[in-house]
Amino acid sequence: MIRSRELTCEESESLAKEYRQIRNRHMVDSRKLTSEEKASYKRELRELENRHNSKFRELTSEEKECFAKEVRQFLLRNDLWVDTRIYFNGKAFSTYDRNGNHFCNDPNHLVVLEDEDPRNYFEYVAKEDILSMSFEGPLYRVMNYHCEWGADFDDRILKELNEILEQYGVYYELGHAWNLTCFYSWKF
Repeated sequence: MIRSRELTCEESESLAKEYRQIRNRHMVDSRKLTSEEKASYKRELRELENRHNSKFRELTSEEKECFAKEVRQFLLRNDLWVDTRIYFNGKAFSTYDRNGNHFCNDPNHLVVLEDEDPRNYFEYVAKEDILSMSFEGPLYRVMNYHCEWGADFDDRILKELNEILEQYGVYYELGHAWNLTCFYSWKF
């Protein structure tokens, strides 16, 4: 979670735990929140900020790039960096270059494409455009149904991916089965 001051490890763990509890309490299903529920959610977040003397804020360009790198490293570690693009800051990390060369699960060939906007490829992109992704192959299967490595692998991947997103104060929504975009968890 991005804050305006550094927290101790204990404070950070406590903040993350309380934040997850608040989010889980208000986001129990995929329905839209009523205005009363939104107000309650915002009030609980303000109270959490005050207790921890912190302030949730939007990510800087540098933090978005660190976030994108962390997601890419996570996918590489788990052999999921296949037919994937991560869009952020007007560029994209990709498993293939503009010449059609593919570098799937290859940490020695990390392709960065400049002047890339996810809106040129899919419609559902957060207004803030924090980070968006398109994917096929094993990540697609993990996100939509069980891949060849089984349900335990899929559950672990989704849990760990959500933990990375929580560290940056965001969550994802699928636009189509093959793309996602991130939203700030604390912002409506």
